[in-house]
Amino acid sequence: MRDKRRWIFLGLFMLLLFIGIYTVRKLNINSDIPRLSSLEKNWIKSQNGKKIPFLIPENDSPYFYQIPGEQFGGVYYDYLQTLQKDYGLEFQITKKNTVQSTQDINEGKETVVFNATFNSEREKIYNFLNLNSQTSIVLVKKFGKEFPEDNKHLKKLGIIKNTTEARDYFTHFSSSQYQIISLDNLQEGIGKLKNGEIDLLLGKSKDFMLQDMEISVVEKLRDLHNSLAINRNYPQLYSILEKSFKHFDQKEFSGSFIRHQNLFSAQKLKDSPILQKVKNRYSKIVVEIPDEDNLLPLYYFSEGKFQGYIPTMLKNMSTVIGIPIEIGKSSSPEKKHIRAIDFSTSNDLSIPYYKLEMVVAGKIGSRYIKSFNDLKDKSVGIVLNNSTKAISLKEHINFVPFFNTGEALLALKKGTVDYVIGDFVFLDSRIENLHLGNDLKILGILGDFPHQLAFTFQEEDRILYTLFSQIFPKDISEFSNLREHLISPKIINSNYYYFVMVLLILSGILGAVMLFLKINMKHRKQAENLNRAMISSLEMAASFNDTDTGQHIMRVTKYSELLAKEIGLSSQMVRDIGRYASLHDIGKIGIPNSILKKPGKLDPEEIMEMRKHSDIGYQLVKNSGLGKTAENLVRFHHEAVQIMVSESGTFFDPDLVDIFLKLSKEFDEIFSKH
Repeated sequence: MRDKRRWIFLGLFMLLLFIGIYTVRKLNINSDIPRLSSLEKNWIKSQNGKKIPFLIPENDSPYFYQIPGEQFGGVYYDYLQTLQKDYGLEFQITKKNTVQSTQDINEGKETVVFNATFNSEREKIYNFLNLNSQTSIVLVKKFGKEFPEDNKHLKKLGIIKNTTEARDYFTHFSSSQYQIISLDNLQEGIGKLKNGEIDLLLGKSKDFMLQDMEISVVEKLRDLHNSLAINRNYPQLYSILEKSFKHFDQKEFSGSFIRHQNLFSAQKLKDSPILQKVKNRYSKIVVEIPDEDNLLPLYYFSEGKFQGYIPTMLKNMSTVIGIPIEIGKSSSPEKKHIRAIDFSTSNDLSIPYYKLEMVVAGKIGSRYIKSFNDLKDKSVGIVLNNSTKAISLKEHINFVPFFNTGEALLALKKGTVDYVIGDFVFLDSRIENLHLGNDLKILGILGDFPHQLAFTFQEEDRILYTLFSQIFPKDISEFSNLREHLISPKIINSNYYYFVMVLLILSGILGAVMLFLKINMKHRKQAENLNRAMISSLEMAASFNDTDTGQHIMRVTKYSELLAKEIGLSSQMVRDIGRYASLHDIGKIGIPNSILKKPGKLDPEEIMEMRKHSDIGYQLVKNSGLGKTAENLVRFHHEAVQIMVSESGTFFDPDLVDIFLKLSKEFDEIFSKH
């Protein structure tokens, strides 16, 4: 009888596995491009091959440009090409001057407009689709332009009429700070700036790529999204563009950006007198890095060469200027022209690119560090450089200098020092790469230091500084796109819809098999083993697309078990809650890397996308047949403490909230130990 059951089980499993593989193959075939609704397909057919008008601005950038006498290029030109390939949509691209395009947009004459400025009146005419690129509002001046220190003469500030930056500026600043010069367009502003008719020009950072000018971001003013404006008379076109751009963003955006940034920069610098002078003077350019082999995320040594953010950026620059750029360590005798990892302080020949965030690392189980006062009379490891010299002068702290970050962390593990201070990214990545995550962790943040990593140049190499200042990324989007392409882990090169569907199908198969085993009481042990295997598989799947550590999962498990015991639940229920708590963030496998691993704050749309992970996880666990306990833990695991307190007695069980608050000390102890 037992053998018969085994054969039935094996046959059922093979059948379900065959169905799953067949479905996955079908999904793989059909998931390469987003699916369109019947309305969208019919609308495309109704166009009968007509070209859709597509307006672009006069100002070229890697996102959209036109080589004189040749065709268009750019990231979003590539996007339009994919629309033609995937759906047969063709576009008629045109440029108009600023005055004419503004008038036509306001009157609703355009069908699709790239990078149209958003306002409430235009929103009545157009749907706006945010693109994966942003720009900052900046003040621009000529290189080396010095202003008189007295306040007798107001500096002349050029502001282009009817622009977003003009509206934002006058909302936040008094017009009495400068003598305002009203301008009709960007070209007029650049001309007046170069001939000295104005001292400063207000504009968008993307408009000054490769310009020989100094740029400073106006911190009080918001960053702006590039966008597509689609006329509301074409709702199907809007929905097609919305679906297709998300797909293009995930698969092709970063690679397209790198390629066109190089092409665009090379074209703009082709006749540059500064580039010609550099070529006449340098047969190669040598860039200095520290003696450490790995300083993630900036660079690392693998397969016999340096790789990562800095090496790839230098490779791109070498392609643009046509001069070999080599990397040399500090200790090598070869003359260096540029220092790649320096700290922008008083050196005026520096190009900042990375802001430091100083933190403290310590052993797991150590208490949280709130400030330097918590480090008094402790031995603190520090890698001495321009950034940390000021820190090392603090009194009552025994600073121990180290040659590099790795040595400092190994000393921390051995107990030679009590703590280590350094930049968050450097320490965190080094802990991971030295496999010290079970021993060490980040214990606290030591305030916002004004130091930034920068490329720095010697006075004798000032001409290199001038050239690099032109080709170095100036726009916020350039930095974010390069970081996404070069730094973010590429563990999953994914179509997220496809990936989630695969897991749903496989979890459904495992759930069905587990249900079959549970029906037969004699096979409880097998069901329990399969249950545990399924949980482990789901945990592993979640780890592919999340940065949560094993310690985080362990803490959540301990928190949940503690709370369940205090409530007085049965021992079986306590075990179940502890077991299933590790799956609380399983749904993050369905959240794109661009959101999940984004440095800094999420925007409102990204927050809404992130919140979907609890529903995605709920569907995965539900199809796995793990039961209501697991389903509820995954679906309802996110609230802030303030919300729980404020809604106690309405949405939340008041007794449970009271017990939760009473256990705060125990929760802190769990955090310190794990």
